[in-house]
Amino acid sequence: MASETQFSSPEDGTDRILRVGIIGCGEISQVAHIPNINFLAHRFRTTYLCDISDKSLRHCAQKVLGGTPKTTSSAEELCSSPNVDVVIIANADAYHVEHGLLALKNDKYCLIEKPASICFRDIDTLIEAEKTSRGKVFVGTMRRYATAFLDAVQEVGGMEKNTLGTHDLSAMREIIGMPQAVVGAILKLPGIFSVLFQYAGFPVTYESGLSGVPEFDAHIEVYSSEKIVKVEFDTPYIKGLPAIVTIREKVGNGYQERKIRKTYQDAYTLEMLEFYDCAVNGKTPKSSAEDARKDIELFEMIMKAGFKAT
Repeated sequence: MASETQFSSPEDGTDRILRVGIIGCGEISQVAHIPNINFLAHRFRTTYLCDISDKSLRHCAQKVLGGTPKTTSSAEELCSSPNVDVVIIANADAYHVEHGLLALKNDKYCLIEKPASICFRDIDTLIEAEKTSRGKVFVGTMRRYATAFLDAVQEVGGMEKNTLGTHDLSAMREIIGMPQAVVGAILKLPGIFSVLFQYAGFPVTYESGLSGVPEFDAHIEVYSSEKIVKVEFDTPYIKGLPAIVTIREKVGNGYQERKIRKTYQDAYTLEMLEFYDCAVNGKTPKSSAEDARKDIELFEMIMKAGFKAT
């Protein structure tokens, strides 16, 4: 669990509140970002909103605590404002890089919702822009900041890995790295699509998609001959639902199951606290633009295998 003291200003020991500009006032900003910033009022305050919809701007402005934010339809106006310290980019995927470049041009850290980019050309442009900016890109793969996920990474680190089923490619990479190849992929949508990755000595299965069953099912599960580690993520649409790690293992001739929930801080809250730490202390996020490039490499491998299969 993150402590409050570690995010204090290093200069004078007082807390600094970061002024946030949000580009994109749609679903994810309404459900997650604005409520989380309100919840973390000792770290953040929303001062600027940007969207092409006047209705969305009015709606979101009413949800902001701590003062009425300025509103605009111009991302450039928001990014260049002296009343904005950091930028959250949560609009359509096609504009993530364009607006990330505006934030970096103005030397501001930006949290870009996933995917940061959908092609190599754009992500490489973002990576190059970081080299001449005091700002950095923080990609919003929030599940990688959940305490249960970090615990699972530690548990899996000592396992002789045999196989893994995962919901999130970025999280998969953090646990076991990049695969050697994609053995096969079924990409028929709508529905569930499946991928089989080949690692050195063990396979990995990946499934994702939409089902009509009203149940949120997002998990990562790793199997070995002696231990099974499973991380379960609950829906992000209900505030405060924690991720849980379950460890099942052989103990002597018997069986032991441990279910661990160290904190009730949800993944979005933990992600925002890490974003704060990076921005205030000049740290490079683990979910950086360069890290996000690996996801595009994975998608390229998947698409080549999937289209070959059809």
